[in-house]
Order: sequence, then structure tokens, then C-alpha cells
Amino acid sequence: MATVRELGSAGVPARVLSHAPGPAAASRYAEFVRVPNLYTDTRVWAERLAEVAVRESEPPVVFPTEDAACLALERYHSVVGDAVCASYPAPGLIERILDKRRLYTVAGQAGIDLPTVFDAKTPADVADLEAGKWVVKPPCRYRLSDDGIRSFRRDVGVTKAMGGDPKVAVEALLAARYPVMVLEQIPGGFDQLVTAAVTLGRDGEVLDAFVARKRCEYPEPFGDGLIVELAEDPGVIDPAVELLRALGYWGMCDVEFKIDPRDGRMCLLDANPRPWLWLGLGTRNGHHLALAAYNVASGCAVEPRLAKRARRFRWVSPRGTFGFLARCYRPAVHGWGLPATLLAGVAETVVDNLVTFRDPLYLSPASWSRLLPGG
Repeated sequence: MATVRELGSAGVPARVLSHAPGPAAASRYAEFVRVPNLYTDTRVWAERLAEVAVRESEPPVVFPTEDAACLALERYHSVVGDAVCASYPAPGLIERILDKRRLYTVAGQAGIDLPTVFDAKTPADVADLEAGKWVVKPPCRYRLSDDGIRSFRRDVGVTKAMGGDPKVAVEALLAARYPVMVLEQIPGGFDQLVTAAVTLGRDGEVLDAFVARKRCEYPEPFGDGLIVELAEDPGVIDPAVELLRALGYWGMCDVEFKIDPRDGRMCLLDANPRPWLWLGLGTRNGHHLALAAYNVASGCAVEPRLAKRARRFRWVSPRGTFGFLARCYRPAVHGWGLPATLLAGVAETVVDNLVTFRDPLYLSPASWSRLLPGG
């Protein structure tokens, strides 16, 4: 949605390709194109993408909006070929970012701080670890095969990682046939999670950047941002840029760190070479990361044409709010005031988006139905 609005408001035609229309398909800036299911018909999905792309006078720029799509484009690059321009270096780089083993190897070589991390081959490897102080996850959350794409969430039932008893978590991942990484859980709350959102040019030049902090997440734990605020840079943009340059990456990426309160180190957690949910928070405040990435990929020089900047420094996920209140909210844990804060933030986000982008998405009942859990 955020990418469609940013590009569309600058006059760049946008198409949303999916097997089912999501919220972005209802935007006035988007044309919805139905394609096969990425997860069950991956190669056919790639073939259909190429068919749509070759109808254009110039190869369109593709922004995969989830990791699975990034990996599918990498796997089937020979199918898509030159029909599209990727919004990042392709092929040959995506797995270096999405595979945490490879990402952390590059980061370590670049001198970027990391949490303590090691591989586990059997549950015995973590038998002596204290519950609640370690996180267990696969190096990559998706597996591609000729039968489609399998996800960690589908196979194990959690989104990104598992906490609790490390031995139980390792057993679950091994039973689902995933390799296992074990990471120290850095102490501290959401206010210690800091993200550098960056777009680099092909020469490594920083074209745009901003910093945000996560205040809540959904689902809990290890979910996506629920409340995200712009923030002053505590020192994460420089290591984020250094990491991306070491990878040979250009385009748009968000690089997440956690500040270790024990020694002040900025420890790398993750990097996402694709659009993310709260990207529009930056757009509303004058940071046009997606448009900059589009210009790099296409060789164009499109300028933003937003008439007004909302200058609001908080983003609250409408879809995430409804899911959180329906499935996760516990007054004794989260406090009685959080629902009011979330709902007020949703209203603020919706109004700001309407004013900034002139996109009446949320005025459509069909759009709201897509925002609700399961919609």
C-alpha cells in the first residue's frame, strides 16, 4: 500500500499483482492484476509476471512486497528474464540478505555488532541454555521447491522466531526440517528497537534515509510494527549503510538494530530488501525511499508531487490494530489505555494518509473488510 501510494502520487502507474486483492488493490493509484498463487504455483506465477511485463513499452520496475516473492524472482530469474527491472540488484544478492547466516557473516566481516549466535544441530546443543534468554529461528523463513513455497509460519505456527524454552523450539524447527540458528535475546523493550530505512544508489550513495522506533508489535512476540514513530538517529544509519555497501546492495532496505542496554552496542537483527508496512510514515514526512529506488532501477528522474506533508511522526497499523485487539490484547499485560491509544492512532493514520495522498481507500466498506483479520 505505502509503495503504491508513494509511486502513484508521483505519477508512476502502479499495478498490484496477486492471486487475491488485498488493501492496496483498492487504492485509486493501483490497477489489480490477478495472477496465480505465489505459494502454490510459483513457476507459473513467474511466467504470468513476465507475460504482464512484456506488454509494457519499457520493462516495469518490480517491488516484491514479501520475502517469498523476492526469493521466487531470484529462483526464476531465467523465466522473468529482462521483462522486468528489479528494484534491487538481481539476480545473485537476495539470499545473502534473507539468509541470516550469510547476512551475519557479511556484517561480522564489516565490523558491525551482532548478538551472540550459533547453529544448533540437535536439542542437546541448547540443553544448558536458560529459557527466555535466547531466540530460536531458521536462517531463512521460506523454502522453495518445485511444489511451491513453504513458510516457517505455516510449518511451525509462528511468524519469525521462537522464544521460551530453547530445547522445545529447536525440536520444533528440526521436526519441520528447518536448519536452526540460536541467538541471544538482547534485553530491553520496544524502545530499544531502532530501524534505519535507507535507499542507496548504484554507487553506494545515500539517496534518502530516516530512522524509526517500534513501540508495539503484532503478533507478539517477534511480529511486525504496530506503533512506529520517527526518531532521531542514535547511530544506526552509518552501520546500515556500511552493511549494504559491503553486500553490494542498492535500492531500498530497512535495517533493524537493537540497542544493548548493557554496553550501548547497536546489534544487527534483520534487513528487509523490500517495502515494509510503515514505509508511508517516511513518505508523509518527506522521505521518498520507494520513488528513489524506482528512479535508480528505471533510470528515470521522477520527482514527488505531494501537495502537502502531514508532518505526523507516528504510524499505527489499522489491520494490525484489529488483529491485536482481537487476539493478543490483555489488560493486565498491556494496560487499560492501550486500546484507546491504538484506535486514536489508527484514526490519525487514516486521516493523514487521506490528506497526504488523496486516496479515499478507507471510505470504501470493501477496503475495511480487507483490513480486518482474515480479510
